[in-house]
Amino acid sequence: MYLKQVIIDGFKSFADKTVIDLTAGITCIVGPNGCGKSNIVDAIRWVLGEQSAKALRGGKMQDVIFQGTEGRKPLQFCSVSLLFSDCEAQLGTHFNEVEITRKVSRDGGGEYFINGKASRLKDIQGLFMDTGVGRVSYSFMVQGQIDQILSSNPGERRSIFEEAAGITKYKSQRREALNKLALVEQNLARATDRMEEIGRQIGSLRRQASKALRYKRLSHRLRHLDLAVNARTFAELNVKLAGDDAVIGEISAQILALGQKLSAADAELSQMRSERAEAMTELERARQAAAETRSQKEQAERSSEFAGVRKRDLGERAAQISRELESLRGQLSALDGRASGDAEVKQMQLALVSDSDEAFKRHNDEMSEIEQKLRACEDALSQARQDALVAEGAITKLRVKCTSLELDLKSYQVRHAALSDSIYQIKEEKLSFENRIEQTRAALEGARERLENADADAAGAQARADELKAQYRAQQEEIQQMDRRLASKSAKLSLLNEFQARMEGFSDGVKAILKGSLPDLAGPDSARVVSQCAEVSDRWAPAFETLLGAAIDAVELSDESKLPQIAERLREGGFGKACFQTRAANVDEFDRELPAGIIRAADALKCSDESAASAVANLVRGCYFCDDIFAFAEFAKSEPNFRFFAAADRNLNMLDARGLLYAAGSQNRDTESSFILRNSEIRRLNAEIEADNAALTELNERAMQIQSELSSAEAEIENRKNAAAEIRREMASMNAQIGAAESALAEKNADLERKNSAIAEMENSRFEAQDRLDSAQRELAEAEKSAADSRGATGGLETEISKLRQERDAKSQAMSEARLDLAQKRSRLENLERGLGEIRRQQESARAEIERRNGELESISAQTESLDRQTAEETERAKSLAESLEEQTAQIEQKRVEIARREERISEFESSIAGDREALMRANSQKSDCDVRAAKLRSRLEYISERISADYELDIAGIDWKSELWKADEEFEVKVKLDGLEEGEEPDIKPRRERGEPTEEDFAAMEETDMSEIEEQVRRLREKIGSMGAVNLVAIEEYSELKERYDFLKAQTDDLWTSKNALVADIDEINETSQQMFAQTFEQIRKNFAFTFEKVFGGGAADLKLVESEDVLDSGIEIVARPPGTMLKSLSLLSGGQRTMTAVALLFAIYMVKPSPFCVLDELDAPLDDANIGRYTDLLKEFTRYSQFLVISHNKRTVSAAKTIYGVTMQERGVTRLISMRFNDENSAENAGGIGGAQSQTLDLAR
Repeated sequence: MYLKQVIIDGFKSFADKTVIDLTAGITCIVGPNGCGKSNIVDAIRWVLGEQSAKALRGGKMQDVIFQGTEGRKPLQFCSVSLLFSDCEAQLGTHFNEVEITRKVSRDGGGEYFINGKASRLKDIQGLFMDTGVGRVSYSFMVQGQIDQILSSNPGERRSIFEEAAGITKYKSQRREALNKLALVEQNLARATDRMEEIGRQIGSLRRQASKALRYKRLSHRLRHLDLAVNARTFAELNVKLAGDDAVIGEISAQILALGQKLSAADAELSQMRSERAEAMTELERARQAAAETRSQKEQAERSSEFAGVRKRDLGERAAQISRELESLRGQLSALDGRASGDAEVKQMQLALVSDSDEAFKRHNDEMSEIEQKLRACEDALSQARQDALVAEGAITKLRVKCTSLELDLKSYQVRHAALSDSIYQIKEEKLSFENRIEQTRAALEGARERLENADADAAGAQARADELKAQYRAQQEEIQQMDRRLASKSAKLSLLNEFQARMEGFSDGVKAILKGSLPDLAGPDSARVVSQCAEVSDRWAPAFETLLGAAIDAVELSDESKLPQIAERLREGGFGKACFQTRAANVDEFDRELPAGIIRAADALKCSDESAASAVANLVRGCYFCDDIFAFAEFAKSEPNFRFFAAADRNLNMLDARGLLYAAGSQNRDTESSFILRNSEIRRLNAEIEADNAALTELNERAMQIQSELSSAEAEIENRKNAAAEIRREMASMNAQIGAAESALAEKNADLERKNSAIAEMENSRFEAQDRLDSAQRELAEAEKSAADSRGATGGLETEISKLRQERDAKSQAMSEARLDLAQKRSRLENLERGLGEIRRQQESARAEIERRNGELESISAQTESLDRQTAEETERAKSLAESLEEQTAQIEQKRVEIARREERISEFESSIAGDREALMRANSQKSDCDVRAAKLRSRLEYISERISADYELDIAGIDWKSELWKADEEFEVKVKLDGLEEGEEPDIKPRRERGEPTEEDFAAMEETDMSEIEEQVRRLREKIGSMGAVNLVAIEEYSELKERYDFLKAQTDDLWTSKNALVADIDEINETSQQMFAQTFEQIRKNFAFTFEKVFGGGAADLKLVESEDVLDSGIEIVARPPGTMLKSLSLLSGGQRTMTAVALLFAIYMVKPSPFCVLDELDAPLDDANIGRYTDLLKEFTRYSQFLVISHNKRTVSAAKTIYGVTMQERGVTRLISMRFNDENSAENAGGIGGAQSQTLDLAR
């Protein structure tokens, strides 16, 4: 078997589909660094199942997809295919060619294919098992990883030997069996533990269920009592909070007035401070200007002094440079003399070196001739030994093959009997499934008839329910409309009552009297608003209010003698204005008949309080209502004896006795600010709400009747649907049973077909295995005879090699002496040349230094003249700056005096507003105290709300504490009936159906409830629940599942014991076969390694040893390697080249026992010198008889050994392309120079 073709599409830098055709022998891949040579190796490893993105030089598996370049877009998937040929024998397939493919896409999906058929990674690994092919087998020797075989520990090193021994599949089977055994034991232990646990649980579940029931009943009562207590507390706290908010509003008004006054004062103070700040800024700027002038003056003085110092330094430096020039001219003259003497000595030494070189070349030619003869004899001896070892390796491989075939033949009878038993059991199960399907189908037909009848009954009930739902929805819409009207009117009524309570529309003085602000003079009991005792019809209410005007809130005092004192107190206290009704009314009534459209105001009023009748009459004495104020004016003109005080019409126009007519600008009625209109509106709303409530009650009764009928209809529908659903579930279960039985029957048929095919295939494979065993035994006999002949052909070659080595040592001694003499003479000549070069360098340096010193003298002269000019300029500048500084100092003093005057005016103004600030602070303090009380109330309300929300997931604002208190005395309904459980003592409670719903009398009685007693009950209930500890609320449901679970675990335990015994027997058989095969293969590789190591190193010793272990199949392998002339005891002491050659020797030792179909070598020759490159390429050529090699290299000698060369290039940046070259078979090792030239041509094409 060999690798025929590699097809790469979209993998890493292979953006285009690339086909690499491979042939037997050596194929070499060359090209510059970074062009994608190693990507070919990664592609082969990837398709063979590499799962580590790091091993492929990536971060994740999607990184192997072509990422795009400047001119190309990234690809969405990549694929790699390997085509193998001549596969029948090694893969055990019926196909001559096998193609494996792997694909991966950017979304993370991946697939494997074998000959175009989707498969698993496990299938590919099983196909190539024990062939030497795999992502981590000895068929890959990758750059930088060659010495992992040597550096890894003995246990990890064992895998490549197992692959060569052909026991990988047995190890895999053994590993799977051990994993299954561990899983079986784990499941067995878990099942046993679970059975014991169930046994302990059954006894305690009854006690837990009794405890759970008592817990639920106590929690039910605790919930409702707790909600009742907190809901009542919440309502009481809300009332207190409303009172505090009213007080806060009054104080806030005072704070606002004081704040406005202080804001104006602060604005004036801020202006004064701003002017002071500007003056200070000007002062600071003047100070900065003076400081800057002073700094410039000092800087000019320092600059003048510095110029003088600098001039003296330059004079001293010029004198020093003149002395150094004299010294340099003397050194240059001495160097010229030394250079002429050393040139003459150099010519004499050149003649001596030429004579010694001729003698060394003569000795070297003689040595090369002897080395060539010795190498030819050693190659012949190595080939003879290799043939003998190859023959022994073939013998070991054939013995392993015979053992495996004999084991397969022995296991045939067992597998045949097991398959026969399985076929009989499958036939019995098929018959059982067919009978079950027939019975289930008959039952299914009966269920269909019952379902049709149930559906018809449900449809009739549904039609009746739909009709009732339509009626109910219409009724609910009407109720909702009525509710919305009632809510709107109730909200308006509540707002108007609130305005009445706040005395909205009353003057401030009247409010102060009615609120008791003057308790010693007048209070709510000794004063009343007269207009509130008058009832006026809606028709004349606006005119009545217009007529009274500012007297609308006139107050009647029970003791008019206190009126002067009250007026004085109102003025002094700043309570505002007030109007008072006295008994001094002096207006005559018109006793004649009035025309139509005019009535006396007194006739339109009714007095609600007889004690206020005279006050009400005086309030409107001489006042009239009319339809049109202009008609009234005409009437007043026409009647000279007609006397009136004021008149108003329904359009709110008013005429008074002075002849002043007040025209109304708008007729909008403000019920919020006018308490007369509010009273009228309140009476109207109360009447409408009472009528709407009666209508709403009637609608609700009708809706409840429809709902009752609808509930009955829906209950009937639910019963019909439940019956139909039960039938459908029964039919679905039957269909599922039929489907499951048919599926199981199909599986049994397929299984039966597979078992019959397996028996037929087993019969064929038995005969084939017997033929392969006979053939292997014949091949074994022939291989043993060939090995005996090879061992006898090495004696004469060893004697001839010994003589040639002695002659080579003598010639080597003479050549070493000639080489030493030549080296000494060349060393003396090189020393003379270095001396002459140093003298010339010193001469050039001296000349350059003389020139630089002369230039420096000229620069010093120019600098001296510049410094003289600078000193004069800076002195004149310092005098001018001193005069400016005196003027700036005088300006600063004037500005300081102005700022002091402004500071004094600011202090006087701040003292004048200190009293207002103190008053504002006192008001803020009072408001803060009220805010603290309100915040405490809100905090407590928020705490109650959050606790109820957290504990019960309810909104405390919507809870009726009386309903909750009623529910607390109802019995907790248990959905599951529990007989014989100890429920414990419970409070005196009654079922809901016995108590009924609470009445108004029940709610009224609850007002007298002692909440402290309820709180005590809540505390005791919490203590009881807390003392119960942990409660299992699902104990009842758990008990019903325990027995069924126990029986299931018992059956599973019996099956697990049977599986365990069968697995133990299989593992023992696998261990025995694997140990025998591994021991034979290891011994043969050990012999081969000693031979290949001696061949690649030209001597030395190497060995393989098993590390002791209780299990031979898990023992590690130790490598011993000692190159010629060393006694190393550790592999870590080997150099890089020695480690590479040791790994190569071990690789080819394994190949002599079981060669892989192909081998990939990625820059394996990088650390090798020319001598080792020769041995490396010789081994490659020899082993092309057993395997196919794909080599990546930069070395020309390695490339010259290849039959086919692929050049890798990147003509387009980031995209790899291949150029191939194949040589004819007549190109032999003699034409190595020609091969190297051909490769150079290939590389030129690639670039």
